[in-house]
Amino acid sequence: MNALFLHLGFQEIPSDLLSRFTTINWTLPLGLQASPLIANLICKALDDELQTLAGQHRLLYTRYADDISLSGEKVVLVFADINEVVARHGFTLSSRKYRITKRGLAHFVTGLSISDSIPRIPRRIKRSLRQELYYANKYGIKEHLRKRSSTSYQSDINHISGLLSYIHSVEPELAARLKGQWLGILDRDKLSQAYLPRFDRQARSLTYLIDETVIKIPDSQEVLALCCVMVEDEMEFRDLVNYLVNRYLLDPFSSAEKNILEAKRAHFTELSQAFRTDYLRDIATRPFRAYVIYNVLNKSCYEDQYVELLSRLLTHRYISSDRAKVDVVCEENPQVSPAKIDELVRTRYAALEKRGSRRPIDIPQTVIGGKRDRPELSLSVAVLWVFRSYAQVETPKGSQGHRKPGETSERRFESIRDKIRLIMSLPTAQNFTLNKHFYPWQGGNPLMRRSKAYLSLPR
Repeated sequence: MNALFLHLGFQEIPSDLLSRFTTINWTLPLGLQASPLIANLICKALDDELQTLAGQHRLLYTRYADDISLSGEKVVLVFADINEVVARHGFTLSSRKYRITKRGLAHFVTGLSISDSIPRIPRRIKRSLRQELYYANKYGIKEHLRKRSSTSYQSDINHISGLLSYIHSVEPELAARLKGQWLGILDRDKLSQAYLPRFDRQARSLTYLIDETVIKIPDSQEVLALCCVMVEDEMEFRDLVNYLVNRYLLDPFSSAEKNILEAKRAHFTELSQAFRTDYLRDIATRPFRAYVIYNVLNKSCYEDQYVELLSRLLTHRYISSDRAKVDVVCEENPQVSPAKIDELVRTRYAALEKRGSRRPIDIPQTVIGGKRDRPELSLSVAVLWVFRSYAQVETPKGSQGHRKPGETSERRFESIRDKIRLIMSLPTAQNFTLNKHFYPWQGGNPLMRRSKAYLSLPR
């Protein structure tokens, strides 16, 4: 590993530190985001040589992780030829997994069938799943699982749901039909997918900082967006915001609006560009995670839509906050009843408790406050402001939404992109994560799915 970083131009000490940081016992760990990239860098010379070898025999060479495939009209390479190249780069082939399949036979690569023009889930998996659904529908889920000697009903229910998600990633149309059947059976039997609590986890305290914003979009419509920022040390962010505010108040040359700072503390959207820049630079180095959800707003039922969005956010967050003590801090909103928020906080917890799912260690405490008393709430406001500016980069001039400076908005968003772990778009039924990036709304319209990847503006 150290040799790779030295080859890329790093000095000896940084190379050693990076090698230690990206490995466990000098081995690339599964699941770490850097592992596939590093593996591909290490295998580049191997890929080049195998590509050349394949080209000499008019074959197509592909590699996914440690699976190597060679395909063509006539495969003439033998195990020894490939093994010689692989061994030169410090690897060995598994003779147990080496195979040659001819036209007319089943072809499998990385567990998927490639006998057709597009990859498909192997028939045996789909046949097994259909059988599970048939017997679950005929006898009931629990009775079916009991007959097959299940040791945990919930684990097997989760397994079937997970298998459907896997099929959806390859054959979404088939998965949609099967998932409809499965959800109907779950609803009939009053069961659901749930993740069992992990009692080995250490106790911890978490705070959800929740705020909302209304975004104007073309055609006189609006979008309601909610943000939940999850922090472990609420006081750290409270002290940080107070420090920034007091620094600007005491600076006679600062350009910040001091009357706003005095009255509202860090009301992010009303403060100067200099304050926003300092704020974003400081929070980007602090540990927090943000989650955003949005939908087109129906003004006649604002409170109901707010509650629906918050309900989805809380369910998602509760499961990930297994065995933690949680406080839910919401920015006061005159259009939403505090009693409704408190009821929602409790009912979402009770639903997970009834299912035996992962959840906080106790019913979360609800706090409704303003930014003057809870300056740390400005963290969720800042995330929403950055999100709104970036999402509207492509908004046409003269529309209801105000077009934002593309490069500036992009830079702000990129500075905290790794903090925004999930963006849920209800209008397009899409979830965006660190691996599936969110890009500006096409033409400023959140109802449109992007037809092609967004081209970044020049840096």
